[in-house]
Amino acid sequence: MAAEPSGTAAARPAPGALTARIAETSGGDWRRDAACRGEPLELFFPRLDVVPDEARRICTTCPAVTACLEYALAPHVPPIIGVWAGLSASERRRLKRQVA
Repeated sequence: MAAEPSGTAAARPAPGALTARIAETSGGDWRRDAACRGEPLELFFPRLDVVPDEARRICTTCPAVTACLEYALAPHVPPIIGVWAGLSASERRRLKRQVA
C-alpha cells in the first residue's frame, strides 16, 4: 500500500480501526457469513467513492447482503465509509433519499 500524502491520514481511519468499529457496532452474526470476510480491505475501502468491480461482484453473491445493507443504511456517527452491500457511500445516500 502506498504511503498516504501528508495531511490525509487523519481523514481516513486505519483499516484495522474500521474492522474493530464494525465488530463493535454491528451486533449481528451476519458478518460471519459475509462473502467479503477475508477479502482485501482495499476492495471495500477504496480511496475514492467508487465501487471496484470485484467488490460489487463479491457483494452480489453474498448471503448477508440484506443485513449488510440494513447496517449500512442505519444512522452512524460518523457516517460509515467504504463499500457496503455493493454500494458506495454516495449510492447509499441516494438510496436513503429515494426511500425516505
